[in-house]
Amino acid sequence: MENLKTDKLGRKCTEEDLKRMNDGDWWLSTFIRAHNYDVDITYAVVAECIQWRRNFQVENISILGMKPLLDRRVAYLHGKDLADYSIREFLNMLFEKEDLEV
Repeated sequence: MENLKTDKLGRKCTEEDLKRMNDGDWWLSTFIRAHNYDVDITYAVVAECIQWRRNFQVENISILGMKPLLDRRVAYLHGKDLADYSIREFLNMLFEKEDLEV
């Protein structure tokens, strides 16, 4: 029975997301805190997030794959990466400074 549940869930989310939900309390905690501990809203938001992540294949995104979108200015990056480095600093390492001017 457990394999059936895992197989069904595996079709709806990536293996990484499934692992994150099973092992990473921090991930689900951020959702529930963001929605004032309303479990119904949190459930809907998490389900939408997982579906979005699967549809856009976020596990396969690379900076080189994003470069055409960044060049055409239909996407932008902001914030910090998982190592707490500024995305701007990361982009400066990858691209010429004049490419980033707006």
